[in-house]
Amino acid sequence: MTGIFQISAEKILALMCFFAMGFAIARKKVVSENAPQTLSRLLTLIFCPALTLNGMAANLDRATIRANAGLLLTSAVVIAAGTVVSRVLSKALSRGDEDLRSILHYNLLYSNFGYIGYPMILGIFGEAALSRFLLYAVPISISVTFYGRLAVEGKAKLSLRFLLEPLSLSMFLGLLIGVLEIPLPGVVSDVLSTAGGCTGPVSMLVSGMVLSRVDLRRCFLDWKNYLFTALRLVIIPLAALAVMLPLGVRGESLLFTGCFLCLPFGSNPIVFREAIGMDTQKAAGMTLVSYLFSLATVPLMFALFESCMA
Repeated sequence: MTGIFQISAEKILALMCFFAMGFAIARKKVVSENAPQTLSRLLTLIFCPALTLNGMAANLDRATIRANAGLLLTSAVVIAAGTVVSRVLSKALSRGDEDLRSILHYNLLYSNFGYIGYPMILGIFGEAALSRFLLYAVPISISVTFYGRLAVEGKAKLSLRFLLEPLSLSMFLGLLIGVLEIPLPGVVSDVLSTAGGCTGPVSMLVSGMVLSRVDLRRCFLDWKNYLFTALRLVIIPLAALAVMLPLGVRGESLLFTGCFLCLPFGSNPIVFREAIGMDTQKAAGMTLVSYLFSLATVPLMFALFESCMA
């Protein structure tokens, strides 16, 4: 238990440091006002596509898929059920505010499983578990790239232009390279790995810069942020546990589902919306509150789901 608390707290605090850096340099006007939008464009054009392509290519060979079909199925069911639940909850809680509804729909459906989840799984459960969690996350990543991005940007449907954007193309290419087991040259892998590694820190810098525009007093006094945070960090994962245990779901299928569901809000609603000039202040305030509370709730949830694996 102590190990889980320490490692999870360290991983969240590390990203929070980048959050604080972004906040500080924006407040001190060290960077220009359009810096968050510029960095968000870099994320959507270079860093996120590199992370996606590299992850898909490295973890989707045919033998691995056959050996872990149960994880893929569990993830697909979780994201399908989560889509329905988050749509219902976001509509009920937003009370006609369509901008809030789109942000809340995304945030209740997807957690920060990439930038926080991956390093935490690696630190707590080891490299072998991380490789299987990466596979578990494939249906979720596909959903984020297409459905999630459309939802949070307020777009109604897929278009040819959307499918030809770097993030969408990286998903297709990664799937193709992984399934066909096409070897990537060493220099290409190094470039993708290095660029992908920038995603977490840069996304948190952007989040901090955006937060510098937010009225912090209003953010912390808004009771809705605490309700949304409680749903993301505690209520949704516990509800999933209550459903999965009677159905006999155990092992890593249960553990990885818990790890995915209990993490704080991701920065994609900020990054995706900032890149196209949409308002990001609601998303930034919501994210800050969830990060602060996750320091206590995430270790507890990780420990709980691990104890229920057998």
